[in-house]
Amino acid sequence: MAFPEIKRVVYENAGLEEVKCQIRFPPILEIETSPAQFQNAVRAEFPYYDLQMSLKLPPGMPVTSQAIHIDPSLGQKSHRFMSEDRRLIVILSRNDITLTSKSLR
Repeated sequence: MAFPEIKRVVYENAGLEEVKCQIRFPPILEIETSPAQFQNAVRAEFPYYDLQMSLKLPPGMPVTSQAIHIDPSLGQKSHRFMSEDRRLIVILSRNDITLTSKSLR
């Protein structure tokens, strides 16, 4: 779908501090263990890397340090790639890719 050409407007006091765009897809298990190909493709724009673990607990389970040791398979790896100024962040996981843009405030 093509979008019409529109003149860009830059506001003096932009109201947004952070904007995210997320694309979801069926699980790709290889992403969790080997994101090297993706990293090589984005390295020039996103030179910084960080591995994140998110923990998805069943409903009603208390969030304590003991819960983390119960079953590590409850977690999911995400690969975070950041621009030099840390304003742009790409987070890649087996289910989605997210681009975050933060304001300079």
